Amino acid sequence: MTAALRPHPWNTGFEWADHLGPHRLLSPEQVRAFDERGFVVLDDVFSAAEIAAARKEIDGHEAKVDRWLDGQEGQRSSIAEKGAITFATNLVARSDALARFVRHPALLGIVADLVGPDANLYWDQAVYKKPEKPRRFPWHQDTGYTVTEPQSYLTCWIALVDATEDNGCPCVATGLHRAGTYEHTFVDPLGWECFSEPPAEVVLAPVGAGGVVVFSS
Repeated sequence: MTAALRPHPWNTGFEWADHLGPHRLLSPEQVRAFDERGFVVLDDVFSAAEIAAARKEIDGHEAKVDRWLDGQEGQRSSIAEKGAITFATNLVARSDALARFVRHPALLGIVADLVGPDANLYWDQAVYKKPEKPRRFPWHQDTGYTVTEPQSYLTCWIALVDATEDNGCPCVATGLHRAGTYEHTFVDPLGWECFSEPPAEVVLAPVGAGGVVVFSS
């Protein structure tokens, strides 16, 4: 068990605010789950055709990343590693199709309900977790990689394939989001970690292709 969680040094004066509405797309139960647990699973946000088109577009960009890793020492760069995990970043700026994809009415509704009508796309990436070199992914907050202000932004984790308990789905330590960003340490070569043993209830979040897991990050 790790030592008690410590707030990030830049996390000062953070106060969580519940989302009281009115809400455009999410139900009161979904908003309550997000506020209390830090995440909500939304099934069938995108159609099979929409996901197939997005995946086809993303596959081409991911293939370039995979080829680039071939030329790196040990076929790795930072926490990316060929056969284990790849990151294709900033795709919305490089693909008109994906720029349209992230403006899907459902995503805009989610953002309006949980951020507000005036929101920015801070970061986008496609993460491909490969079967050749299975490994754990450290417990982390996305803000642990890059601390932001405001801290309580959204991560919309869009499933391009079915994410099950067997092949790997998101796993959440619930309720910890309400204290803001925690201090993280780097675990080489896996990434940033805020604890090794979760100090809160852990919930698996399986989701089918086209579904979205919305996190408070």
